[in-house]
Amino acid sequence: MSGKDRRRRSLSMIPVGLLLAVIATAAFGMLSVPKASAVQSPPGCTDNAINAITSTVPVLAVEVGTVINYSIQFTDTSANPCDVTAFTAVLHFPNGTTLTVLNNVSITAGTSLSCPSADARCAPGPYSYTVAAADETGPVTGCPPVVGAATTPKQVTAYVTGAGLNQSDIATAATVCKTAANPIKLPPTVVTTIRDAANNAITAAAVGSSVHDTVAVTGSGPTPTGNVTFNLFTSRDCSGTSTPQVVALVAGVASSSSTTVTAAGLSYNASYPGDTTYTSGTSACEPLPGVNANIQLSPLTATNVLGATHILTCHINVDPGTGLVSAPAGTTCTLNIVSGPGALSAASCLTLGTTGSCTVNLTNATTVGTTVIHACTTVVEPPAPFVGGVSLTRCTGDAFAGDSANAQKIWIAPSAQGCSPGFWKQHPTLWDSNPANNIPGITDFTTALFNTVFGVTSAQSGLANSVTLEQALQTGGGGVIALDRHVVSALLASESITGYPFTRTTLIAAYKDAVGSHLTWTVSSLSDKLESLEDPCPFNAHGDPIG
Repeated sequence: MSGKDRRRRSLSMIPVGLLLAVIATAAFGMLSVPKASAVQSPPGCTDNAINAITSTVPVLAVEVGTVINYSIQFTDTSANPCDVTAFTAVLHFPNGTTLTVLNNVSITAGTSLSCPSADARCAPGPYSYTVAAADETGPVTGCPPVVGAATTPKQVTAYVTGAGLNQSDIATAATVCKTAANPIKLPPTVVTTIRDAANNAITAAAVGSSVHDTVAVTGSGPTPTGNVTFNLFTSRDCSGTSTPQVVALVAGVASSSSTTVTAAGLSYNASYPGDTTYTSGTSACEPLPGVNANIQLSPLTATNVLGATHILTCHINVDPGTGLVSAPAGTTCTLNIVSGPGALSAASCLTLGTTGSCTVNLTNATTVGTTVIHACTTVVEPPAPFVGGVSLTRCTGDAFAGDSANAQKIWIAPSAQGCSPGFWKQHPTLWDSNPANNIPGITDFTTALFNTVFGVTSAQSGLANSVTLEQALQTGGGGVIALDRHVVSALLASESITGYPFTRTTLIAAYKDAVGSHLTWTVSSLSDKLESLEDPCPFNAHGDPIG
């Protein structure tokens, strides 16, 4: 019998029940053997616990140009975590570039790993990104992030992905994805408005007036907060050095302190440094021209005999913010007599051509005395088509710089002339305080002290305080010494000659002005005027009236 036959015979001799029992036992043993891939590191672990926490510096809203530094903390912590192996993590920046932060590393159960850090498993830091407008999106959802339909509010979004093996009873995938979004700061709108003392918005202002600036900072989000800096320039185009003033915003608005407008004008802008919601912003330059005008009458003083025609010239200058020039043709000058005799040929006149001037005649045929004339003009500067020009009224005798005093016209009778210094010097007995010889009306005599009578100092008159009126007539020389001689003659005439154009009071005042403040008279002009009134003398050598 062959061996093959013997094996068949042996198998056939095994009882069927026993064979079934062996097969069943074998099958049961196969189901209870542990799987070959089971690792459980550490032993008995159950949780797939890998996670990541992303953070940024700065943590708040950012703007174009801001550098964001990212950090990620990888954690493997839970009630019963397993080790994670072969773990690789990639940081995806908002501009689409990537950085492998971890490459095929292990994270032990129950521990965490922060990157960047000194841990050699991390890629060297910093993990930096500079915000660019091209990378801004609206809100995102999910991870990896998906941009939705909304375009605002703007943000830049980074995210980190990670994948490895979780060493539980079966090695399973360990994955993570986390986003890090920074909102983009909103652009503010910064608008300034220059205002006058009554808080009216203006685009031009009179020289010498008080103005201040206001600012409103607005945006599409909450009301901007913080401070604003007003920059005041002495130029009209925000060039050159400015004077800054920092003011706190209240409900998004603020006001500067007041300043005085000069002939050069001024300008403002305001800068806002931003807050946690808004970027910085600066307003447009706001120029403010300083406008002005003035008016003059000439001659300011004059003496005419009754019946003569006196010509008054009215001249007007305007400054639209670029400097004083003669008023344009057709500018109105109105005139009126404040006091005294006479009549004007017209109540107003219009300036001619480019002269800025016009004339009106003053006549008086009957009454000796002084006429005071007043003139005014009203102009708008800058003129149309400029919007917001300032109405300026300027008058003679007001407080504005450049405006002349009121004009004064002295009327004298044709015969109301005085005598020369030589006449009074040669005939001292006519005014030496001897009633028998003196001309009637004279109260200032030969021995009166010159400086005392006229109320001036030696420095002003050029004469020592001891010099008498008679001695002043005897001095030689020009300038103020010549005026001293003529004013003594005029003093005697004012007291003795009816219709003489000066009274004692007005003559002394004119002399003080000529040797002092020069508001109306100079030494030369008063000397010439008094000399013109000295001949023909109405007295003979005995003091008797001639004719």
